[in-house]
Amino acid sequence: MRLLIISALSIHHLSDIDKELLYQRIYDVLNPGGIFINADQLLGKTPDLEQLYRQHWLDSVRAKNISEEDLKAAQKRME
Repeated sequence: MRLLIISALSIHHLSDIDKELLYQRIYDVLNPGGIFINADQLLGKTPDLEQLYRQHWLDSVRAKNISEEDLKAAQKRME
């Protein structure tokens, strides 16, 4: 049986030490073929990378024809 672990918008709240412990625990319990999905916000390592990530996200979202109202709400949540 394959194991699937999903985390969404939560790990970024942990301290670095707690993140390391969590990732190790996830690694320890995932069996071969298991999958871990971390759907969390990340900050680019440099300002240039952050800008690149944000532009890629914006282009991807706009390609899905999101309304301007929904786009502004998503951007507000990301602040």
